Amino acid sequence: MLPMEVVRTATKDFGSENVIGIGGSGAIVFEGVLPSGSRVAVKRFQAMRNCSKAFDSELHAMLNCPHHPNLVPLLGWSSSEHDLVLVYEFMPNGNLDSALHTKGGATLPWEARFGAVLGVASALTFLHDECDRRILHRDVKSSNVLLDAEFNARLGDFGLARAVSHGGVPLATQPAGTLGYLAPEYVHSGVASERSDVYSFGVLALEVATGRRPTEKGTAVVDWVWSLWGRRRLVDAADQRLQGRFVAEEMRRVLLVGLCCVHPDCRKRPGMRRVVRMLDGTAPMTLVPDKKPPVVLKSPLNQTSSINTMDTKNTAFYSCR
Repeated sequence: MLPMEVVRTATKDFGSENVIGIGGSGAIVFEGVLPSGSRVAVKRFQAMRNCSKAFDSELHAMLNCPHHPNLVPLLGWSSSEHDLVLVYEFMPNGNLDSALHTKGGATLPWEARFGAVLGVASALTFLHDECDRRILHRDVKSSNVLLDAEFNARLGDFGLARAVSHGGVPLATQPAGTLGYLAPEYVHSGVASERSDVYSFGVLALEVATGRRPTEKGTAVVDWVWSLWGRRRLVDAADQRLQGRFVAEEMRRVLLVGLCCVHPDCRKRPGMRRVVRMLDGTAPMTLVPDKKPPVVLKSPLNQTSSINTMDTKNTAFYSCR
């Protein structure tokens, strides 16, 4: 635990000029410098009920997870009457969203993109299978993937995370997360699972490979890539800004893994451990149907309802607000 005075000094008393972002839970993130000279990212929560709950969720999730090379390292935390803060290692190359989508910026090379997809997959495998309790991130998206000095991907922002015992069933809650990355069954039921994280990862993988946001010009990247796959033109989905400078087999694997992970039937999505093996080429790819299957959901009355993808093109992107 760090003294709050040290944190305040590091951030120049939480000066507005040091703000570098806002977390999914509404916490404000500041850049700071510790007395040792180390640059840090300080996530500040107000000591109110909802913010305290988000702080507790994030802190407990991070304490349940020992160090992993693809998670943003937690360096410490502090609390006072009015503030709760988490102190993380500073990531100097920003986040993956900015690296992919900043207009006029340098094009992120394929090597860094492939490494980011594989790194996040490794981090989620660790969270789901290798921590003391299973950690559901619930907000996997490009802006929550940070890039260190060597452009290695680090998954961060655990403000919406939930820890569940291995074999336990998560409770239904108000769906949380970001429009475009949410699994349809999670939006429908409010029950998060490792397979809803897998869905979000699949959208992220497609975003990284194509350079397109989850929904762009009214079209979901999932639907667009799936249509190309059905026409045997999968690699045509590659980001044109790469100008063909990518390893074709790696691009194909990322796109196919993305489609596997966003299968509308959560039971047919691979686990993250298998995803890593498909990405690195040590496991065969899961069969992907030529046409995107319809979304099939259970109603609150336990009746099955089928949602036609033609009538609801963006079925997977309901707002949770």
